[in-house]
Amino acid sequence: MAISKRVRALEPLLLEELKRFPVLKGIPTEYFLAYIAAESGGDWAGDETKIGRDKKTGELKHEKGLFRVYGVGRRSDHLTDAEFAAITTSKVLSMRYGLKAVASTVGRVAKVLGSDASNTPDFLYYLKLHHGLPKYVNLIGKYAVKYFGGPPPSFDHAEAYILELAKDAPHLFSDPGHTWGAEKTITRIFANAKKVGTVLGDSIKSLERRDNSVRVALSRLLALKDAKPLDVTALRREHDALGRLLSLEST
Repeated sequence: MAISKRVRALEPLLLEELKRFPVLKGIPTEYFLAYIAAESGGDWAGDETKIGRDKKTGELKHEKGLFRVYGVGRRSDHLTDAEFAAITTSKVLSMRYGLKAVASTVGRVAKVLGSDASNTPDFLYYLKLHHGLPKYVNLIGKYAVKYFGGPPPSFDHAEAYILELAKDAPHLFSDPGHTWGAEKTITRIFANAKKVGTVLGDSIKSLERRDNSVRVALSRLLALKDAKPLDVTALRREHDALGRLLSLEST
């Protein structure tokens, strides 16, 4: 899954809004772009994703905004009522409050890992898993950490543990109308969390390839600049080619 031009165009806004949330410092920018790509595709004002009704209140459960922030009715666990209501009123607020929702989960996820190493791949997987289903993260923190004597050795170990726990203690997953303990559901939600990591890796590789092309083009340009006699036509051609590379957005 690639990051589209539409999502890539949000990067300047993302960088500006990240300044508001020091707790997110150290997490690669590409991760947030991948998160947006997976959740909304950059559609900040589109239709809300409806995900059923709350079993207690009967209110609609849904997600909205760039990061598809979760809420019930007009409320959200992560945002104030006013912030949740405003999340689809402007691109800036959709980015700002989406990042605030992500920031609110960092502390909880750090407790599961036993550290605040927010730039490790597993941390980023858990952060996305918390969005998919907080129940799994809470169960990992409550049971898996005791079983392993610390954080699971890898995200795959965490998934395997949850699969076994669902078989041995299905009551921990009981929720009328839902199948949180079903193998297919667990595998799907863990796969979604890992998908963002895959997008992150692909995007970094894409940027590395582009950076290498820029270095090669710059070397040719410098070589032409110092050549005797000076080939103005070739120099202009390489200059234009370098300009196109620098303005090219990854897809």
